[in-house]
Amino acid sequence: VHNINVEPLIKRKINFKYNQQFNEFLEQRSVDEHNIFHNLVRDDSHYGGHNARHRKRNDIEDIDDIQDIQYNRESPLKDNNEAMSGTTDSPLKPELFSLDFELNSDLNEKPIDKLLEKNKLMKEKLDEQKDIRLEDCLPVTKDYSKKQRTGAQYLADLQSGEERPQYPHKFNDEVKNYRSELGLGKEKLDSKGFRILSGQVFDFTKFPKEDIEALLMKSVLFDDIDIVAINKPYGMAIHTKETPVTPVLTDYLPHLQRELRCEKLYTVHRLDRDTTGVLLLAKSQAKAKELNRMFCEHKILKRYICITRGVPDQLEGIIDIPVDIGRCDGKERMVLRPEALQEYRDKIKPSKQAKRAVTQYKVVSHADNAALIEVWPETGIRHQIRVHLGFGLRCPILGDHKYSHLDKIAPQKLTGDMLLALNVRQSKVRHIPMHLHAKQYCLPNAGIDGKNIFVNAPIPHHFHKNMSKLGLKQ
Repeated sequence: VHNINVEPLIKRKINFKYNQQFNEFLEQRSVDEHNIFHNLVRDDSHYGGHNARHRKRNDIEDIDDIQDIQYNRESPLKDNNEAMSGTTDSPLKPELFSLDFELNSDLNEKPIDKLLEKNKLMKEKLDEQKDIRLEDCLPVTKDYSKKQRTGAQYLADLQSGEERPQYPHKFNDEVKNYRSELGLGKEKLDSKGFRILSGQVFDFTKFPKEDIEALLMKSVLFDDIDIVAINKPYGMAIHTKETPVTPVLTDYLPHLQRELRCEKLYTVHRLDRDTTGVLLLAKSQAKAKELNRMFCEHKILKRYICITRGVPDQLEGIIDIPVDIGRCDGKERMVLRPEALQEYRDKIKPSKQAKRAVTQYKVVSHADNAALIEVWPETGIRHQIRVHLGFGLRCPILGDHKYSHLDKIAPQKLTGDMLLALNVRQSKVRHIPMHLHAKQYCLPNAGIDGKNIFVNAPIPHHFHKNMSKLGLKQ
């Protein structure tokens, strides 16, 4: 057979046709067999029935000859190896076969056509895959993509929030196990099928100390001679405990000191418990004093991003309203203390404890009643951004239930479009985490040889996911 792939033919049985010489041989063999058997029966008739049967059993040579004849007649192709080897007396010799059969014969026309058609399709598929590279078939891992990126692309990924800290596989597995045990791995749904967003952030009150230490170590963003910057996780206080079970960063600094091989770490500034992002630490007391002085002189540039309920009337502006400590529902919170107009200042005395607070903001994008806002606080008053946006612009931060109502502290009220986009019910809004993130800090002349230091923190998971749900883009 020429010009076809004969490999499939081996897997199926082919009935060969014998030539005329071999057919004549079989006919003669059949006549000889009949004569031999007839002579044996005739000779045995002289001995009686029992003796005849006994004679047949003992006449081994004659019976073996008959069995050989019957075997070769019934299955002439029983043992091809012996037949084709030439070392046996079997009549099945290679020259007795007619192996030349045509493709158009009646016996093999349809099967071979099907095989040819199948082989043609296989060949076409193979030709299509000739130019496919192995790299195109394997998924590109993030570690591989990092090696191909330039420094500018890496910085752009950090600024856009696409870059996140990568943890070891072992730590990731442990975190997944804890998430599944605590019910954090799956999205929680209420009785009516709406989402409950409490599982979007970790509850560190249920985590052992060793895992929190490992998480903080993997969250280090910057490590210089005198300065360390970490990406503070959600729900961790800096100095004091708001509740007895609240984790405090200062309790885990000794572990960071050992891992970073420094004598001591000093906290330079603070972030709210539910605020994520860049947190600066100093390795020496002298550097801590220097950074504190820079914060007091407003030399450090801070850039925050947040999601708000509502869109400001002015998409860009500066909020310059003093902030003071107040109380509401028996709890302490910051309040606005605006200065009276010049003609009323003699009658209205300014508050002695109010501090000047200046916040610059810009709306990056907005959809319906949700907005993504960049904020640059020039001063560093406690809860400054939250009170300025919540009470000054009447656009509270999403998930900030403390500064959503002027006269009470209660869960936030969301509009219908936001509830629909997030797929939550109003009664479950209290579970939404706060969306305020310290994205970038700029320290002028604080690096080696007086270089500027820029520290960027990637956007956390819950922030990025809900921003996408609300249709907000950076």
